[in-house]
Order: sequence, then C-alpha cells, then structure tokens
Amino acid sequence: MEIDVHNKYLATGDVNGVVKLWDIEQYCLQSDSGTIEKSLP
Repeated sequence: MEIDVHNKYLATGDVNGVVKLWDIEQYCLQSDSGTIEKSLP
C-alpha cells in the first residue's frame, strides 16, 4: 500500500498482480476528536 503526497489516492496490490487505485480524499466524512471513556467488553 502507498499513499500519494497529497493524501488523495491510495494504491494497493495483491500477490496476483491486481493493482487498485482508491480515491480517499473524502473518505472520512466527519472527524471525531472526542475522548474514549470506556473500553469494549
């Protein structure tokens, strides 16, 4: 996996030679800067 210098694209590849280019610029629609108060069970 590799991300471009502008954090817009992610390139992935597998052992079969398949390469995919992902547009991740708008992947996170809302950032949550809150604090986790308790752990998962």
